[in-house]
Amino acid sequence: KKDLVQVLTKIEGKIVARTQLSVAELRNEEGFLKGWVSFSNKMRLWVKNENIALYQKNKKFVSVPSSVVLLDENFSPIHNSDLQKEMNKEILVISFPTFGYWKEKKNSKIWDSAFS
Repeated sequence: KKDLVQVLTKIEGKIVARTQLSVAELRNEEGFLKGWVSFSNKMRLWVKNENIALYQKNKKFVSVPSSVVLLDENFSPIHNSDLQKEMNKEILVISFPTFGYWKEKKNSKIWDSAFS
């Protein structure tokens, strides 16, 4: 049985939104899949291979090294290469804090280049 709430409780995660994918403008650039994903609730997600930062009203409120994950109606992860298949469908946006190595501030600096 998939109990998303129980899993999120264990990893100190949360459901950020239940929304619909509305636009995915991703392109291959400099060896990265880069661009923006927009949702019906006006949230936007910056992608650079990974889900880097989630914005609401142009204000960043979740970013690496924490995780942002998109889930389909079956609670399966939606890979960025499959976003077009999920367009206009209801999805969940979840986030959870980083673990282990990434919790150390000195190691989180590796993500600085992900925002460009």
